[in-house]
Amino acid sequence: MFLGPSESAILQLEDPDCEEGSNPPCESIFSLNAEKILNQAKLFVEQRRFPFAVENQNTNEELAIGYVLIGNGLYDEAIKHFSLLLQGDPELVSAIYGRGIAYGKKSLQEAIEVFKEALKLKSDFIDAYKSLGQAYRELGDFENAMESFQKALLLDQNHIQSLQLRGMMLYHHGSLQEAIGNFKVNQVCVCPKWCCVYLFVAKISVPLSQCPLAYNPRALQEVKQALENVNKVEDLLPIMKQFNSKTRDGFTVNSKVPSLKDPGKEYDGFTITITGDRVGNMLFSVETQTTDERTQQYQSEIEALYKDLTAKGKTLMLSTELGDADAVCNLILSLVYYFCNLMPLSRGSSVVAYSVVMGALMASGKEVLGRIPSGKLFDFEAMTTVSPDRFSKTVKSWMNLKSLPSWYQNLPSVSETFQLTRTMIEVLNTDSSSHCPKKS
Repeated sequence: MFLGPSESAILQLEDPDCEEGSNPPCESIFSLNAEKILNQAKLFVEQRRFPFAVENQNTNEELAIGYVLIGNGLYDEAIKHFSLLLQGDPELVSAIYGRGIAYGKKSLQEAIEVFKEALKLKSDFIDAYKSLGQAYRELGDFENAMESFQKALLLDQNHIQSLQLRGMMLYHHGSLQEAIGNFKVNQVCVCPKWCCVYLFVAKISVPLSQCPLAYNPRALQEVKQALENVNKVEDLLPIMKQFNSKTRDGFTVNSKVPSLKDPGKEYDGFTITITGDRVGNMLFSVETQTTDERTQQYQSEIEALYKDLTAKGKTLMLSTELGDADAVCNLILSLVYYFCNLMPLSRGSSVVAYSVVMGALMASGKEVLGRIPSGKLFDFEAMTTVSPDRFSKTVKSWMNLKSLPSWYQNLPSVSETFQLTRTMIEVLNTDSSSHCPKKS
């Protein structure tokens, strides 16, 4: 039997800011979700979806609750829950590891110490080595990450997530041949019978022909049907597992970016890795290879577009043709397409890029009246669109471009109004929300 609400440690957690006798009365933070948590935990126990179950069924149930909390994003509560379990048994490895996973969502350095603690008690704990390596990887500690992945692979040379993470790390550090070795072992996109990777590539608007291996049309149709109802990334991994046992833990897809300067030529785009674990957590990473050669390729593309944009801009100043304005708009958006594909941007950098686009369009006589649709990211739209032309078409549909009103011509120039860098920064940091139109 599962522990009742009065017996389970997790169901006794209350809001620390709530005072006894207050109105409304204090409630457990899980009072509305207790049944859901217990049902999920019961399933976790039945399916052994957490490491190192013990003989005591009550302990297994409490361990499962902790991992369910992680799966529901309740990391602070999971840490508290595992800590309570460890007060009763300080060497409960599964609780230590679970606490490390929860810490990994908040503090990588604390997670590292907890994973090390688990490995002291269980030196052949493959997932702990993998998680330790991932924590080091996210901190940029290449050597310690490599050492941890290597230890995991010494215990299981075919451990999928360790191979993927190590391969990605090598790839982004420019060790291409070593990375290829990892991905070959990982068998990413190698089985002609299964087409899930092809379909995922198609979902992100990348041509199927990029994966050079032949595919089975019948299997392709089966996967297409399975993907009809896929609306989010989380739904892709179960489909991969359904159609291909070789990708039981995850898969990797690489994109290509077409050149406008040299038609027919393609550049390395970005790499998507999706992996899952027994707890139900999913790792979705978008990364690019940072090499001098790749950077120069994108730089040459951007320089060619900028040169063309400068020439077209001068022509536009002397022209009244609508086609010239549209051509300038396409060049502006094509330029930012390559900028976004050069490397993943932070949210701040993405906002700056979009602001520059709006300023450039304003300089060409166009005003942006539309909004970016909910659920869309400007930079990610560029990264997942097959060509700059298609990207331009999509983004223009968001922008709702209109000609600038005549009074814009009377505005003073920025350089005259804000002559110092300091004054520009001060203006950019001004809260202008009161002057912005309210959302309808």
